Amino acid sequence: MNKLGMWMGVIVPVMLTACAGRPLQRIDTFFSGEDPVSVREVWRHTQCGTDATETKLTLFADRDDLLRWAAERRLPLVWSAGGLPGGGAYVLVDLGQRPAAGHAVAISAAAGQRAGTLMLRGPFFAPSDPDAVAQPESPCVLVNLPPDRFDAVRLYDQNGELRATALQITPVP
Repeated sequence: MNKLGMWMGVIVPVMLTACAGRPLQRIDTFFSGEDPVSVREVWRHTQCGTDATETKLTLFADRDDLLRWAAERRLPLVWSAGGLPGGGAYVLVDLGQRPAAGHAVAISAAAGQRAGTLMLRGPFFAPSDPDAVAQPESPCVLVNLPPDRFDAVRLYDQNGELRATALQITPVP
């Protein structure tokens, strides 16, 4: 056996042992320096009652803030028998007022965290013929966040374009 083969027999197992203690990262966050975290969509609706036309994020520090917001808008937060899923903070992804039905976003459960900022990702959908159905809508999706505290939340679409940002979780008055 030559010296290179001998060293490879020692170095490769040591390197594999060092990697074994670290959880695997998604390939899209491996080089970005993000730590992977999981989020969960818990509710969606086609009429969230917004007048704005741009996509925005609304952060809720806890269940009480969320329920207060829903009551003000008279939105039917319907859950399964287990009640409101998750605990902690929530973010509402509001696509804004749209002139036709068929707009949506699907938030990926695989999110990223870096330096106190949570990065959400998801494809945005639009009708292929926006004039086909003239039913206006204001779609939104509610996402349960991990228990960590975040200074900001950012939402990226399927092309990596930043669609919305929200700073700090503040209680809704």
